Amino acid sequence: MIQVIGDPSREDVDKAQAHLAMFRKYDHEDDRLQALGHLRKYHLLSPKYTGLQRSQDSALFTTLMQLKIPRLQLSKTQVLPIFVTGLPGSACHDAKTVLVQTAGCGGARPLLLVPAVMTRFLRQLRESKRTEITRADLLELQAELREGLEQAANGCDVIVDTTASNFKWSGLITAALPEARIVHLKRNHMATGWALNNGSIGGAEFGCRHDLLHIRNLQHRSAALMAHWERDFAPSVMSVSGDALLQPSGYTAQAMVEACQLKWSNQCDLVSCSPDQSWHRYADYLSPLK
Repeated sequence: MIQVIGDPSREDVDKAQAHLAMFRKYDHEDDRLQALGHLRKYHLLSPKYTGLQRSQDSALFTTLMQLKIPRLQLSKTQVLPIFVTGLPGSACHDAKTVLVQTAGCGGARPLLLVPAVMTRFLRQLRESKRTEITRADLLELQAELREGLEQAANGCDVIVDTTASNFKWSGLITAALPEARIVHLKRNHMATGWALNNGSIGGAEFGCRHDLLHIRNLQHRSAALMAHWERDFAPSVMSVSGDALLQPSGYTAQAMVEACQLKWSNQCDLVSCSPDQSWHRYADYLSPLK
């Protein structure tokens, strides 16, 4: 569903929705030319009245990489938080399924907690013109995050947050919550770029899906940020190949589970499908991503 802002023409909204529906119809029928025609019309109409014109994260990523962040010592806590992140098309859903089955927790869902808390925390740092985070800052952040996560867990020992864009906060999360684990799914940039551009569920979270050059910039900047977080906060922050995760051997899935401090079970139902390769049919259209 398109999120409408301002006071757009109802006719334009309906046209955009119709073109997106027709794209999916012709894509399903493997009529590439008709599908692309409707997809292009959808992208022409939608930026007029949605907030999905361009990612606003580039400046934020730069700010985050400049922060000086200490780390708190591991302390007793009631809930193990696991954050599954990644761009659309990177197999986040499959990673979530494996982790929930293994943990036996009540489920996984996107929580509004972390983006709200982190946005407010960064705003306070900017207002005080600081780039160096203190231990007192982290203790305050820890108390707020733990309280919210315990409420959301509702008595479970493990909670899995599936807010895909939480990767941007990985360093801050693991600095404040040493018990936390960040599982960041990665795949071929053509696959994730196609998932962002074709209106897949979750793409709206990242903004930028109407322009392939904006998508390419988001991919590049997010990869650089994750390399920064992994370098400074491993093993709490880990990247997992979405393609490898879906292999029937289960080796990657088992390694992911054990890295999250969970016990692997051979009863876990591994995903049996192959990763989506539909982008291959649209390789020429996606050439700006190369």
